[in-house]
Amino acid sequence: MSVSPRVAAQDMKESQEVKEALRAQMEVQRRLHEQVEVQKRVQIRMEALEKYIDSILESACKMVTEQFASSGFSISNPDLPEISPGGVMCGSTDTLGSSVLNQLSVSSIDSHSPGGKPSPSGMEGPTLLQKSPELKRRSS
Repeated sequence: MSVSPRVAAQDMKESQEVKEALRAQMEVQRRLHEQVEVQKRVQIRMEALEKYIDSILESACKMVTEQFASSGFSISNPDLPEISPGGVMCGSTDTLGSSVLNQLSVSSIDSHSPGGKPSPSGMEGPTLLQKSPELKRRSS
């Protein structure tokens, strides 16, 4: 039984198409593998940045808590308005409510350097820990 030249040519053509399809599939797999590797590296970098940001926030919370403690300004002070549920957590037990943070930002905006010019940091000296006028009236 002989194979006609037409059938042989058809088989070769199909064989070539299969080879091309396999090559294309292998190229797609290679590119997908590269993308997965890139995603892994990005994920690792994101996790490292998250840890870095967490450590910065933790340090900032500790500094603010220490400033409160050293000035006698307590977060649990009854003069303070209730801490809102949207407060900022510092560690596992300290909570700074948005109202406290707002008071700090208002106090820092009002702070001035000795020359009467606005403070470059906006957070110099004891003004950071001042009570708002509303709280001073309540405690009087």
